[in-house]
Amino acid sequence: MWWWLLLGLAGCDRFLRLDTVPTPPDAPEHVVCSQLVPTPFFCADFDEATLQYYTDGHPAAVIVPASGVAVTTTDTELSPPNALLVDSKDGSMFMIEDAPTMPTATYIHASFAMKVVRTPPNYRWEALRISFNGANQCDATFQVDPGSGLRLRTDCDPRTEVVVFPAIPTDWQHVDLELDATGPTATMTVGSDSQTQSPVPLGPVEGPPEFRFGLLYARSTTTDPIPPAIAYDDVIVTTR
Repeated sequence: MWWWLLLGLAGCDRFLRLDTVPTPPDAPEHVVCSQLVPTPFFCADFDEATLQYYTDGHPAAVIVPASGVAVTTTDTELSPPNALLVDSKDGSMFMIEDAPTMPTATYIHASFAMKVVRTPPNYRWEALRISFNGANQCDATFQVDPGSGLRLRTDCDPRTEVVVFPAIPTDWQHVDLELDATGPTATMTVGSDSQTQSPVPLGPVEGPPEFRFGLLYARSTTTDPIPPAIAYDDVIVTTR
């Protein structure tokens, strides 16, 4: 069994992946977010009995909506035993969001696995967004669009969009999304396909970093009776 680590050190701080470091012989069969060292500011593997995530190493419960969206674990996971399934019943959205305790940052990186379970042809939605919420806000957003595929959008200055993966895959995909304010650049990688955007903000964009994922801002061009559904596994976010 493998750990996924994302080394938050200079030159190696991009990918704290759980499946690259072998566990010691006496380690548990499956390593959960509570055991990661160093502690990422956000981690969720959805493998524990309680539906929860970890922020700065501390557990927090996932708030499940009373209606509109079914938020459950599913055993069709990337890494056993579970993943998170977000199943919209009427087009309602759902998100898990968090912000690091640090007041400012210049870099934020999200590494996660996703599977589009259901994608009606008329729905377009955001899956994950990372942001610097300072005086000059700058966002990088992962979008799902049946008409054009998986896209990277930056809401800085100027606003840009680019297709990274031209078709929406039906199997699990590893996705990396990062926003570097020192450049500034935004890079999204789906599998082996990568695209970098270089926004030019008006002034510095460093500020309190923010992160959210789920089924965000679903929009339909028609009245579609079958809203989208998406699954997530092994979500890890680091900042510096």
